Amino acid sequence: KMIWDDKCIYFAGFLEEPNIYAHLTKNDTVICRESDFEIFIDVDGDTRNYVEIEFNALGTIWDITYEKEGDQGTMPRSFPWIPGSEPWDVEGMRLAVRTDGTVNYPYDLDAGWSYECSIPWATLQELNLSGKKLNQDGASMRVNFSRVQFNIREEWPITDWRPVKGVDWLWSPLLTYRAHIIETFGRVIMSERTVLQDRDEGLEQA
Repeated sequence: KMIWDDKCIYFAGFLEEPNIYAHLTKNDTVICRESDFEIFIDVDGDTRNYVEIEFNALGTIWDITYEKEGDQGTMPRSFPWIPGSEPWDVEGMRLAVRTDGTVNYPYDLDAGWSYECSIPWATLQELNLSGKKLNQDGASMRVNFSRVQFNIREEWPITDWRPVKGVDWLWSPLLTYRAHIIETFGRVIMSERTVLQDRDEGLEQA
């Protein structure tokens, strides 16, 4: 789910997960090495200076900015193993995660985990080279989501928590197995209409 107001854009979701597990507890580490959820935002759609936010069921965050698309030879500016790389943060972002089940205990069935995330427009505006105001009726940006889901070993007790196999679930289809193709991301359009009002077909066709 997505919604916005004058101050922030908000994201929320629920991930069905029969066995919730998460072990990474240090921010700015590579969270996608285990099951996570990811938000991609390119505020002006130019495939430059876009944001990726990863977090797991413990609420551990890795927020990254890319100078250009990841498959074009660039590396994110906050990769932990790059010498001299400095952590980059989405300033003012707030994240809440709630689990419905037992974490790291696969001997039962869990329902899943949910998240709520808010990002200030002021932070995103700094990445906008178009000069246009983002939080206004009719504004648009490229957005995508990725759910990275790993299976874990089913024997009990588990002594090796390393994932067995992972799959990526994407909101907007990319037609290839690469998550960093910005022109295939969904186009999110800001509208002043509420969710209870009719669709704004004029904005959708713009």
